[in-house]
Amino acid sequence: MNLKDPSITALLIGAVSISAVHALIPSHWFSFAVVGRAQKWTYRQTLMVTALAGLGHVLLTIFIGLLIAGFGKSVLSRIPAQAEHIGTCVALGGLGVYFLWQSLKSKGCHHGHHHDEEENSPHNLNRFGPAPKAMAVLALGMTLSPCLDLLSIYVAAAPKPWSVVLAISLVMAFCTVGMMLILVSMALHGLKRVKLDWLEKYEGQVVGVVLIVLAAIMFLV
Repeated sequence: MNLKDPSITALLIGAVSISAVHALIPSHWFSFAVVGRAQKWTYRQTLMVTALAGLGHVLLTIFIGLLIAGFGKSVLSRIPAQAEHIGTCVALGGLGVYFLWQSLKSKGCHHGHHHDEEENSPHNLNRFGPAPKAMAVLALGMTLSPCLDLLSIYVAAAPKPWSVVLAISLVMAFCTVGMMLILVSMALHGLKRVKLDWLEKYEGQVVGVVLIVLAAIMFLV
């Protein structure tokens, strides 16, 4: 993997940026802190459930992403290099425009693993009963909800060597799970007073802008 390649650097920066934005959504960390307190879990138990849920979440996303990259490689092998480069930039920019359009159209309606305030309230989450059952609900709920935002990076990474695709996967996993653990830890110590609900509402716009900028950078290098 040639780290001096500007397009690879741009992909890695894009992976970090989108992973961070994605992990900051309250439903990815605040719900764990809320349920942990409602169930009277220890600090360690809450972080353990967060780590398991986050790991399952990113592993399914990475699995789907690798399939996308593999399919892309088989298609791109039949396309001239210049057309491949332009096609990748257009696809990435198109995805960015799509995320922006969907976000503006839905006005706060997000992808599959969005949780509303009612679902995340301690009263309703407490209905899941004993700790093991509540842990399973949180972990499985997030594991079975791959992130569509992160999959967009694999579209751009398809023309690159597998070493680049795997590096992007590791960066995504580390950033997503790491951010979730940090935010849950901070939430347990009082970060709940900080309002980040606006990020869930505007995630589509933020991701869309990141993808469009990434496409522009890749087109120019």
